[in-house]
Amino acid sequence: MQLMNGHAALLRARMPGLYVALRRFRQRATRWPHWAWRKPKLPEDIGAYPIRSTEKLRFTDTDRNGHISNAVFAVCCQNVRMEVLSDPNRAPVPAGARHCPAAA
Repeated sequence: MQLMNGHAALLRARMPGLYVALRRFRQRATRWPHWAWRKPKLPEDIGAYPIRSTEKLRFTDTDRNGHISNAVFAVCCQNVRMEVLSDPNRAPVPAGARHCPAAA
């Protein structure tokens, strides 16, 4: 273990059980499969996605750095959702089912 100023020796002398537990934890931490925490790689080809839509952003939808705010992103997702659900050729709903958007 790498403890500063001889703390490892002091910990080993006063609390050997804790020293052994920390040492084993450190050894296991270096052997953990780091690949398990990686995110799955998304396909780079846009044709790999079954549903695609185009959304036109306004200048007011972005901040000074050109980032889209969370509220605008949610509106874009809702627009695409309504586009998919309102088109009977693209809608992933059973045949004969109806979609009626409700206004609050």
